[in-house]
Amino acid sequence: MRVPAQISAGAKGFSGSDAAKIKTDNAVSDFLDDCGLAHNKANSGLFRTMMKSVQAAAGTPT
Repeated sequence: MRVPAQISAGAKGFSGSDAAKIKTDNAVSDFLDDCGLAHNKANSGLFRTMMKSVQAAAGTPT
C-alpha cells in the first residue's frame, strides 16, 4: 500500500514505472529501522558491496 500512495503523492523523482525501486527502498529502510541501524549505514562500503551482489544475483543492473 505504501508504494501506490508514495507515487500518487508525487514521491520526488518517481513515476508508476518506478514502483519496484520505491518498494525496494522501503524494504531497505524498514530493515534498517527494525534492526535499529542508522540509515547512514547504507553508505558503508560493506553495505554497498552486499547490495551490488544482491542486484547481480537478481539480474538487475547496478
